[in-house]
Amino acid sequence: MNTLEKLQNDLSQWYESSSIRQFMHWWKTELKSFVPKKYQEKLFPQSILVLLTQNGEEIKVWCQKGQNLSLYEDAKNEAGEQEDWWHQVQHIINKAEGQNVVVKYLLANDEALVRKIDLPQAAKENLEEVIGYELDQYVPFSAEQVQLGYKIDKQNSNEDKLWLDLAVIPKEKVTQVINMFDEKTVALDAIDVNLTQDAEKEAPSFLGINLLPKDKRKA
Repeated sequence: MNTLEKLQNDLSQWYESSSIRQFMHWWKTELKSFVPKKYQEKLFPQSILVLLTQNGEEIKVWCQKGQNLSLYEDAKNEAGEQEDWWHQVQHIINKAEGQNVVVKYLLANDEALVRKIDLPQAAKENLEEVIGYELDQYVPFSAEQVQLGYKIDKQNSNEDKLWLDLAVIPKEKVTQVINMFDEKTVALDAIDVNLTQDAEKEAPSFLGINLLPKDKRKA
């Protein structure tokens, strides 16, 4: 990690846990409450979340607007059949009318190794370096073999311990996913982990980390 990336990461981690972020969230919520409901969506547009899940060769596209998550079925070809996944994603983007669209690819939960780990609070200043250095204590891989992602478990962390949800996947899998999106010229925002046990019958839910390398993320 170079100096600029470290600075960006440190600022991001600081903001996520800062009182400023909490205040901004509270302020926006309070401000929104004074706006009539019929104008809230226009003045405070939420991002449209697109989730892609894969089972073998089949890729399903899920779309979440507000709190409603459902399988996307609005893009069909002339024969009335569902379009390929990349056409579905583009269809959502084209209909977004200026709203931000976030595209996440969800790995099956058996494709990633997920661990709950704890570190001293002092490690918060250099989390990625600490995790990378001690990675072999948590998983049977080295930092050179895998792509890692993590999020702070704020509910269980305290003034002494910092609890994290850590996920790792082989770098080859990351490359495979990136290439799949590049081939279809679809911009990818994140690679996450699907927590749903029965992906065939249940809607996806995700861990909330990003396994997409920083140099591949949108600026």
